[in-house]
Amino acid sequence: MTLSPTERGRRLVGKIGLVLGVILATAILDVAITRHLTHFNDLHVLPGQELPVDGPLPEKTEIKDIVYKCDSPDVKIVFDKTFTGHWLGGNRWRGQLQIDPEAKPGKYSLTVTPLDPEIEHPPVIYSITVYPDAAAWQQSSTSYYFRYFGISHWWVLVSVIPALLLTLLVMFYLSGRVDAMLARSGLAEIYRTRRVDNGTEISFGLGTRHGLRPGMYLTLQDGQGIPVGQIEVLEAFPDHSVALVDRAITVQAGYMVRTY
Repeated sequence: MTLSPTERGRRLVGKIGLVLGVILATAILDVAITRHLTHFNDLHVLPGQELPVDGPLPEKTEIKDIVYKCDSPDVKIVFDKTFTGHWLGGNRWRGQLQIDPEAKPGKYSLTVTPLDPEIEHPPVIYSITVYPDAAAWQQSSTSYYFRYFGISHWWVLVSVIPALLLTLLVMFYLSGRVDAMLARSGLAEIYRTRRVDNGTEISFGLGTRHGLRPGMYLTLQDGQGIPVGQIEVLEAFPDHSVALVDRAITVQAGYMVRTY
């Protein structure tokens, strides 16, 4: 059967949507894997980099009352302010982790504790890995998207979701045009099947405004346009109908109904 430009366009958009859907699913999976493998206190950085960090703070303790210790003089924290946690509440501190541009590659430990040793509060221990260059940093990432493609999975999600929604809208529009074209030719695609005791019930986009009524017999054809049997209309609505296919016929993807 020769496809019209609209039908070819719909198939192309469908394939694009499938690809986008796979990309979206893998990006979501990558986010989940990365979150599972990454601990909040396990930091991967480059020389000269600066990134925000935060941690719990004893009650009634101010920024000036906490200190940090690190086994590298090239790694330090500049404490900024205190705040209340959004999810679990509690007092917290916020600051900037600063890596000296001349920092040597390696793995270092940084501990944040109250200045007063008598304050009983568990220390916050950060494991900080400094990489020699961006390539080494990228190859160590727990994110497969960043490791192999050098892009953030968040960028993928932000880009793919709108594209997928647009694809679905275009697909819906083109499907409507294809259905209208087929209906003018006395044809309709089967969009739903349901097994019943005496065969298979099918739903398709031809109805009373196309001349159908219950009790009518129509032709069922395969994807190549070859007739495979007769079907009986059980219910007819203005824009769609339900018909019964004999149990001896297996309805497959691509099968259509025609009125002639």
